[in-house]
Amino acid sequence: MLIIAIMATDNLSDTDARVKRLANAKVDAAIYRHGCGVTGATTFVEALAALLGSEDLCRLVESAIVSRSNLSARIFYRKPPKRNYSEATVFGPDYPREFDVTSHVSGDMLRFVCRALKEQSAAAKGGSS
Repeated sequence: MLIIAIMATDNLSDTDARVKRLANAKVDAAIYRHGCGVTGATTFVEALAALLGSEDLCRLVESAIVSRSNLSARIFYRKPPKRNYSEATVFGPDYPREFDVTSHVSGDMLRFVCRALKEQSAAAKGGSS
């Protein structure tokens, strides 16, 4: 939720219902019958959690972009063997056509966080033995 809060607002003291709305943003089931194209998740928070829990899934992601204007998100990815073009899953309403304020997290940063979480988890398990 912290990553979503950071993407949704510039000021973490201003986090409110917007963060929950963004976290719970759903895919359009008519378009994405099987959920997110990478994770299969139906909400943004579930998709982000699945990505951060799997280095294999994280390797497929190019970026995650949040629209602060309408509280929607897109995850851009490439799935083998279609590595020559990107696909995207949209969570929440599609981007507005006019002015939009967005925040962007690169696939590299998501992979960094995924590895750091894995290392912290391993250290915590090792430290409790």
